[in-house]
Amino acid sequence: MEKYNIFVISDNQTFAKNFISKILLLRKTDLIGSCGYLEAKNELQNLSPDIVFFHIKDYQDTKKILEFKEIKSLEKSVFIMLSEFEDSDLLCSAFDFGIDDFMSVNVDETALIMRVMWALKRKRASDLANRNSDILSFLNVTEQNTGFFQKTHTQKVFEKEYAKISENHEKSIVMVISADILCKSKLPVTELGKIVKNVIRSNDIAGFAPDEKVYLILPNTDESGAKKLFERISERLDGVTVSATAADNFCATFSELEKILNKQLARALTTSEKFIFVPSDFETSSKTISSQKDKLLTKASILKRLEKVVTPTFFKMQAIYEPKFFDTKISQINSEKEMSFIVSGAFLSLKISIKFEDFPSIMVLIKNVLRGSSSTEKHYFDIDELTTERLENIMQTELDVYRTNLYEDEEEIL
Repeated sequence: MEKYNIFVISDNQTFAKNFISKILLLRKTDLIGSCGYLEAKNELQNLSPDIVFFHIKDYQDTKKILEFKEIKSLEKSVFIMLSEFEDSDLLCSAFDFGIDDFMSVNVDETALIMRVMWALKRKRASDLANRNSDILSFLNVTEQNTGFFQKTHTQKVFEKEYAKISENHEKSIVMVISADILCKSKLPVTELGKIVKNVIRSNDIAGFAPDEKVYLILPNTDESGAKKLFERISERLDGVTVSATAADNFCATFSELEKILNKQLARALTTSEKFIFVPSDFETSSKTISSQKDKLLTKASILKRLEKVVTPTFFKMQAIYEPKFFDTKISQINSEKEMSFIVSGAFLSLKISIKFEDFPSIMVLIKNVLRGSSSTEKHYFDIDELTTERLENIMQTELDVYRTNLYEDEEEIL
């Protein structure tokens, strides 16, 4: 079988032969093949041409593009549509289906040669990018299936990219996405990453972060674009939900903005407001409010206020759930540094801690351990945001998950 590096798919082979005659062979090794739609499905299964020309006669033909884009050997090929007519709706549909470029069937030889040269150059650049991506994946810098940065590297990469964007005065959106608390077991972060991968652009920067989150930097995007992206992600979910926060790059450093976004994400995860966009004046207003609180509230008074929320909630949850658990001990810790609710079993444990490391912000730290495998989540709240109702919702969700795991674990033993 010939190893064609340029291939023309058309049911009109007379047109295909005439079109091929226009192409100037740039190198002696170039080989050009052609066949109809039905034959091409089999013909191209074991071929990886640099360029695939796709002859379109009408709108229905654009749908056939998807069938060829799903052929594994063609996933790195450049697809160029050859159209009998020019129509904006047809073009939009074709690009949605995966076309990389477009030209009229009546294109002159000079323009055709230039487009072929451009496509070959693009293919070489794509091959180099894929090779670099493979190396990063091999070194465990990126995750293999999505190309997202692993959580051990995301922080450094995002700090550097954020600094570069800010230095160049570019407008970008930073976005944090997480599966909702009850959906985390059904939607692991790697699966969420695959869904996100299918809706972001090639120049968007993506990485996995601690607490099962996905971080994104979206260049040249605004609030409307971020919200639309979130909607596209949500549309692709089945039986699960996610929450997200986003903001433009108004903070001096990525770390500062990250903290604000994660605090707002904690609010989204525990309310019905699933997408929260943080306005650029948030930092100033937040600092003003914090400054006023600092004057009114001392550390001792904050602890006292928290105790009125946390202690009764801890005892209430213990009274409700302790009778439901077997071979399990529930205990509490109450100190100046943290208040913790601890559930300990033979093969699994749960610890919900309220920590006061960054006044006036409160961190709710959730640590689950199941047969030696552990996961940790962090939620940040202002003192007024951690209400009895919100804490009860968080604890109830985690304790119900613990109970499910407890009985599943018992069934495995039996």
